[in-house]
Amino acid sequence: MTKSVWGKKWLGGYPGLKFTADKIIQYIPECKIYVEPFAGLARTAKGVKCQEMILNDMSDFSNEYCKTEFPNATVTHEDFRECIKKYKDNPDVFMLIDPPWRDNVYSENDKAYSNMKVKSYYSNIFYLLDNAKCEWVVCTNEYSVGYRFFRRNILRIEADGSPIFGKKTHVVLTSKNPLTLNTKCNYCYLGCLNELFCSCDCHLTDGVRSS
Repeated sequence: MTKSVWGKKWLGGYPGLKFTADKIIQYIPECKIYVEPFAGLARTAKGVKCQEMILNDMSDFSNEYCKTEFPNATVTHEDFRECIKKYKDNPDVFMLIDPPWRDNVYSENDKAYSNMKVKSYYSNIFYLLDNAKCEWVVCTNEYSVGYRFFRRNILRIEADGSPIFGKKTHVVLTSKNPLTLNTKCNYCYLGCLNELFCSCDCHLTDGVRSS
């Protein structure tokens, strides 16, 4: 298993939104075109409802993984700046942007891709998003230098489960417009994986839960 690091503690796996993806999904509306310029393992994409999905990454490992797991998606291998430029002025696009948060995580992971400092990633991203017509969300946490670029519509999402190394896993989002929860619960948005745990009324017919 490829190693990634969190501070000086070792964690197995690929960097990304592993512990918070299911909660982020709840804030992503159904859209025509869904784009991830830094797809990684596209953990959030698994619950998105869209007509067209674009998963981009410069990592060969990410590209192969996404082609296998998302056979109906368009998987691209280009610089994130080109990907953002291509879709940023399309009002039918919802773009989730999750760049590297910390330099050390990527320097210790041979499957992920990083070719610049974290500060440069965020600087480029917010420069490109200025006056963009698409809907967008950018991810980080307050321990990353990227957080310095967050100015509006900031939302902190905390993962369920026990703390890891004394810290609760979380993500901080900033968006073009304020994010709101979808009307359906997370289980429904993930495809009604288990109606027994569903907390909304989507399975109710005249007050009775469907079978």
